[in-house]
Amino acid sequence: MESYKEAYTPVYERIVQRGRMPAGAKMIPLKDANREEVCRLLIDYLGFPAHTAAERLRGTEQGFSQTISRVALLDGKMVGVILATYHGIMGAIAGTVVLPEHRNSWVAPALKYHIMHALIAQNVKWVQFSASETQHRDTANFGRRLPRARVVKAVSTAVLDLRKPQ
Repeated sequence: MESYKEAYTPVYERIVQRGRMPAGAKMIPLKDANREEVCRLLIDYLGFPAHTAAERLRGTEQGFSQTISRVALLDGKMVGVILATYHGIMGAIAGTVVLPEHRNSWVAPALKYHIMHALIAQNVKWVQFSASETQHRDTANFGRRLPRARVVKAVSTAVLDLRKPQ
């Protein structure tokens, strides 16, 4: 996790320092978000079937973590969401949605920054995520730059080692 913090914290801090983080920006845990809005984002942008999205948003054993998953708000309006699951020391980023008008802005970096800190707080040591080389090039490149990431190119999945260096 130390390698993630060292690599990603400057990205987030630069956004804040350069004034790119709007005054009305706020990150909240999934448990505090409007479930219907989150469900609509998953259906519209990730293609989740309605019944699957609704079930996983309930936070059941196979569902998304209510305390780790994050929702980005701007002036009270939902502009993005990042969903995670975790079991013991293993976490997985299940999906990220940022509204089209907020892509390439503060939203995705803020979601990634806050979810990783939430995972660290739960003592998660490994995080798995997938990134398309064409659609999510920044995420894929970031995963490769981390010194302790294992990238499986065949399925475009990376597993981050969040353990402290020995």
